[in-house]
Amino acid sequence: MHVQIQKSAVSGQKAAGGLSAFQRFSISAFAGLLLISGCSKSPDQQRSTNNPQPSVPTPLAPDSVLRVHWAGKQKLGVAASSYSLMRLWNLREGRMLEMDLLAKLSSAPWQRPANEPPAANNASTTLRPILNDILNEECCLEIREDAGSQQLVFAIRLADKLAAQWHRDLATVVSSLEGTYPTKRAGGWFMNSPKTKTTYELERAGEWVVFGAAKGTNSLFQEIVQRIGTGQSPFTITVADHWLAADADLNWVKSEVGGQRSEVGGKLPRLSLVVTGNGAETVTTGDLTFSAPLNMNLAPWKFPTAQMQEPLIQFGAARGLGPWLPDQIFTWADARTPLQMHFAAVDGRANEFAKLAESFIPKGNAWLTDHGVGTLGKSSSANGIIWKDLPMIAPYLTATSDSLLTGGLVPSPKAGTNVPVDIYPRPSLDELIADISSRTNLVAYEWETTGSRAESIHVVGQILRFATRHPQMPANTASSEWLNAARNRLGNTKTMITLTAPNRLSFQRTSSTGFNVVELHLLADWMESPMFPRGSYTGLSPIGPAPTPAK
Repeated sequence: MHVQIQKSAVSGQKAAGGLSAFQRFSISAFAGLLLISGCSKSPDQQRSTNNPQPSVPTPLAPDSVLRVHWAGKQKLGVAASSYSLMRLWNLREGRMLEMDLLAKLSSAPWQRPANEPPAANNASTTLRPILNDILNEECCLEIREDAGSQQLVFAIRLADKLAAQWHRDLATVVSSLEGTYPTKRAGGWFMNSPKTKTTYELERAGEWVVFGAAKGTNSLFQEIVQRIGTGQSPFTITVADHWLAADADLNWVKSEVGGQRSEVGGKLPRLSLVVTGNGAETVTTGDLTFSAPLNMNLAPWKFPTAQMQEPLIQFGAARGLGPWLPDQIFTWADARTPLQMHFAAVDGRANEFAKLAESFIPKGNAWLTDHGVGTLGKSSSANGIIWKDLPMIAPYLTATSDSLLTGGLVPSPKAGTNVPVDIYPRPSLDELIADISSRTNLVAYEWETTGSRAESIHVVGQILRFATRHPQMPANTASSEWLNAARNRLGNTKTMITLTAPNRLSFQRTSSTGFNVVELHLLADWMESPMFPRGSYTGLSPIGPAPTPAK
C-alpha cells in the first residue's frame, strides 16, 4: 500500500423567529475574526485613539443567549499584557493569514453550493473593510431570544469618518443580500425585508455605530442605543483589561448550527469566558454552568505510571466521566517517538473488552469497506484490537488487566536515540502527577509543549484523512505557513477543569495563543472548508473510492 502524506509548511429543526442566513453569517464572521488575526496597519486603516471611558457594568439579561465583547486589535497592539501574543500575530505569515481570513469571510455571504447558480450581486469588496474594522476596533455583539423571537445587536466604536462609511457600506451589503435598499432616517437607516421578514436598522449613538436585526420590534436595539445615550457602555465589563469576554447559552448555539436542543440531563451549559494575558502568556478562564447537578464521582487518581516513559511532551488526565465513559482516562506522548500517542483508561469493565472486540471487529470492517481503508483484527494480545494496513501507524487498544485499557498509534515504536531540544521547561512525570494530585476537585488536566507537537499532529491528521478516504489537507495554506513560522515560539499549554459547584465546571488555560496544538490544526481544517465559514475541509470533502488491492 502506498500513500503520499502531503506535508504542509509545518514539517435540526429551526424554531420560528430564528436567525436569518445573514445574521448567522454575522456571528460566524465575528467569531472568525476574533480567532485569528495579524497586527499590521496601513495608512487608510488608522482609527480614532480615544480611550474607552469607565462605565458601570450592565447585567446579562436572563433571555440573552449570546454576548461577546472584543477590545480590538489596536488595543492589544499597545497593551503590555499581549506582548508575546502580538509577536506571533506580527509575523509576516500572520499578516498573510489575516488577509486570507478576511478574503474568505468577505465572500462567504454570497457563497452557494456547487449545484446552485452564483448570487447575482456580490458586495464582498464592500464587506471587506467592514470586517477589517471589526477586527481592529472595540466592538460587541448581543443576541436575545424571547418566545422564539431573536434580536441581534452589534455595536462598534468608530471615528466619525468611518461611521459615515459604515452607514453606506453596510446598507450596500444588506441590500445585496435582501434585495431591498434601506430607508434613511435621523442618525441612520432601517429596512423591512419582504424576503426574510427581518427588520434591519442602523444608528449612530455617541462614539458607537449600532446595527440591529430582528423579526419584529428589536427592543434590545432600543435598549442599547438608550444605554449609550446615558453615558453607559453597550457591553458588560467582566474583568479589567480583558481582550475578549463572552457569555453564551450553548443549548442555543447548538440549535443555531443545525442540531436539536439537548435535554439529556438538562440543557447544555451556559458558557462564561474571559481571555486576557500576563505579557508572556494568553490566559483563558471561564465557567460552564449546567441546569442540574453533574453528580460526578471524583475518585482518587490511579496513574498508570508503569506504562509511561519520559521525557514527555504531552500529558492529560480526566476523571468522573461515567457512567458511559471509563472512570479515568490518561493520554501522553514522549519526545523520542513523535508519531506515538499513548492512551490508558482505568475502568472496572476492562475485562469485558475481549467480548466487545469480538463483536466490534466485523462491524468495524464493514464500515471500513464503505468508508475507509485497512482492516481491523486481533492484536498479538488475546485481549487486543488493531487497525492494520495503514501507513506509518497501526492504532491499537488492549486490555492489559481487569481494570486497565491501553492503546496508541504504534504498537512497538522505535524510540529515537536523541531527545529534541526544547527551550521551554519540560516538567518530569513526578512533577506533573504532584501538580494534579494537589488540586482539589480537579476533573481534567492537560499539559503539552505545543510547538514540539505541531508536526506530528499534522502528519497523523493526514494519515487519518487517508484512512477514511478523505483528501489530504492542501499544502502551503496560509494557516500552515503561519504555524510553521510560529512553532518555535509556541510554548507550553496547560489546561485545568475543576468542579467548583455541583452544577458548575470552571476552566483555566495558560498558552501562547489560547489554543492547544490539536485545536490549532482543527482551526486550519475549518479555514480550508469549501463552504467557509460553515463546516470544515475534512467534514465536507467527499470520501473517495476504495483503494485498488495490490496485485
